[in-house]
Amino acid sequence: MKNTLIILLALCSFTGFAQRDSNSRMNSERIKAAKVAFLTEKLNLDSETAQVFWPIYNEFETAKDELNKEFFNTMKNKVGIENPRKAMEEISEAQAEQMVKMMFDKRAKELKIEMDYIDKVGKVLSAKQTLMVSQFDAEFRRTLMRRFSEENRDRRNSNNGN
Repeated sequence: MKNTLIILLALCSFTGFAQRDSNSRMNSERIKAAKVAFLTEKLNLDSETAQVFWPIYNEFETAKDELNKEFFNTMKNKVGIENPRKAMEEISEAQAEQMVKMMFDKRAKELKIEMDYIDKVGKVLSAKQTLMVSQFDAEFRRTLMRRFSEENRDRRNSNNGN
């Protein structure tokens, strides 16, 4: 119960994340800090294990982010598509073929990144904890998105009431 309360307090203390303003970098850092607290608590990491785990996890997250940036930059520069979802009906067959190849290449790279991560993190965490990381990561994102939605709804309601 105490652990849940700590996690909820950490999440509740981060109001205003959904705002896109000059504080977005600070908000990003606060979200990361909340995620660290959330996962550390959920995984029941002691300080020694956490010191080894977090650099591996951060490396994994950075590699995934870089792969996504690379994918969208390639999509934009080589295929000429800035937003693949909007362009699906407008692209040529040749562009579609390039996109399919790029998507499979990206998936292969993602799998390699994940396999490297599992190999490294498996030396630090138990197999059960390793499985739980992605579950708790998804739980954190859901909680955060729910919080964003509530704040946006409250903001819209307060703006409509004026």
